Amino acid sequence: MKIGENMKKLMLVGIGAAALTEEKLENVIHDLTRKGEFTEEEGKKAFEELRGKLKESKGDLRKMVENVTEKVISGMNLVRREELEALEKRIAALEASDIDSRKED
Repeated sequence: MKIGENMKKLMLVGIGAAALTEEKLENVIHDLTRKGEFTEEEGKKAFEELRGKLKESKGDLRKMVENVTEKVISGMNLVRREELEALEKRIAALEASDIDSRKED
């Protein structure tokens, strides 16, 4: 499952980068407010607006990683867990049916 691990790492790196960006953003807004470039209220408003955009970016990154993961998995013709579980149930049902039919013979 090396591909899955790599995809998780990629997503965590992206989210980590966004978190660092939010922290840096907060520091920059704080510095600008301290220097008088923003009032306290303007600084809070600017931070909230930009933080909202960062959250959107995180969501977009997550969607992008999910799409790439989906394409990689489908390109490798791997069976999904749900598909495997469904096949296991069908096999178990067929085996039970076969055992019952043999008992009748």
